[in-house]
Amino acid sequence: MAATRDGARRVTRRWFSRLLLITLMLETGVVLIAVPWSTYWERNLFFDLLPAIRGPLQNQFVRGAISGVGAVDVWVGLLDLASLVLGAVFRLEARRLMRRADPAPVRGTSGPTGDRLGREQTAEGDALTVGRAVGTTTSDAG
Repeated sequence: MAATRDGARRVTRRWFSRLLLITLMLETGVVLIAVPWSTYWERNLFFDLLPAIRGPLQNQFVRGAISGVGAVDVWVGLLDLASLVLGAVFRLEARRLMRRADPAPVRGTSGPTGDRLGREQTAEGDALTVGRAVGTTTSDAG
């Protein structure tokens, strides 16, 4: 029981840390896209302290490059968010499929007594279960 709680805590921490990282990436990207074109960019403390950087940083190409880095940052954040959400959806679907009832037992058995690979032990010998997702099995292997 304690191992299950520890596993759930690890998953929760992993989700939370990924969500924080995604939020940071999206916010940083939006700031990098918007700030080079705002009045904050033209009137900042660094231009007053280091007048030599004023010229290069006022260049339109440099501003565009910084906005491009912001756009890439937003794109990576959105991809990571999609990965997080779709990964959760696929994991839930896989769990649902794993919990589905086993297919009908092979003739001659009272019920499924197979291993996780889909092989079921019968009175006549081994039979391999084919198509577990659709519920079909092979005929007796005898």
